[in-house]
Amino acid sequence: MADDWQKDFEEENAALGKAANAVRDYLSAQEIESSVSVICAERIAVAEAVARWAMACDLVLVSNDLRGNASLFDVIVQAALFRAPAGVLLNATALPAALAPKRVLVAWRPTKASARAVHAAMPILRSAAEVTLVVVDPVMTPMRDGEDPGSEAARWLSHQGCKVTVQQAPSGGQDVGHVLMKRAREAGAELIVMGAYDHSRLREIVFGGTTRTLVEQRDLAVLMAH
Repeated sequence: MADDWQKDFEEENAALGKAANAVRDYLSAQEIESSVSVICAERIAVAEAVARWAMACDLVLVSNDLRGNASLFDVIVQAALFRAPAGVLLNATALPAALAPKRVLVAWRPTKASARAVHAAMPILRSAAEVTLVVVDPVMTPMRDGEDPGSEAARWLSHQGCKVTVQQAPSGGQDVGHVLMKRAREAGAELIVMGAYDHSRLREIVFGGTTRTLVEQRDLAVLMAH
């Protein structure tokens, strides 16, 4: 161990305490009742720590300052998505309205990932003034998206007290992630809710995909689940 390990330890603890206070202030400003704990882990144990603590959370909020370390950011997002049941919220710390948005866009497909994302976001959706449910490039068959794509999900959300409108949107050959972001901006949405990695994770890592597009962008808050 280095001779000045005690000094490094004290400086790190002070930095963590400062970060915890910033999180408390952020949640207080959002009028969210919460408690804040600090958990330290070596790099090799970060994924396990995130997954374990996320088991008892409603939402995993990933701070944007982690984007400065791309590999660590990916480890945390992947651990939360694939090893915990909670939804994962990105870009919220840079966009104050993300936890209490007035307008939300839901990217819908009849998949387990999409349904989990909507379940995770349900308290937010219920309190929103407007929820726009978008189905991109729907396949109008009973075994795919249904004869009226999005209508079943819209009825479900309406029963939950949400104010929902449905849009069926062609991609026109564009990346679906960019189509969703364009629709979100047109609707004035402060949050996008979507399922993550509907295709295989390897395929999206190698070839790109909707999940990757939305994870990498920083302009819109995104709540995901897998």
